[in-house]
Amino acid sequence: MPFIGDIGLPGLLIILIIALIVIGPGKLPEVGAALGRGIREFRHATTDAVEGNAPAPAAPETPEQTIARLTRERDALATQVKDQPKTAPDGGSSAG
Repeated sequence: MPFIGDIGLPGLLIILIIALIVIGPGKLPEVGAALGRGIREFRHATTDAVEGNAPAPAAPETPEQTIARLTRERDALATQVKDQPKTAPDGGSSAG
């Protein structure tokens, strides 16, 4: 980061003093830790994406896979409907 060299020690002190006034001395360590975690996670995410370690998107289903999945779902629903007790339209049991 080339701009850090341009700020210098007086600039960093001014930024620290402003941060102490705005945030307060009690919350400053928490803000610094959260900022450090955020930067670390950002670097980790960008290096994973650049190195190719990011998960690959799922391949779309082929028509055969779609037919097989839909057939399984249909069979499962048919089994559920078959296993349910029969009821009459008025809500009473048809067995009887």
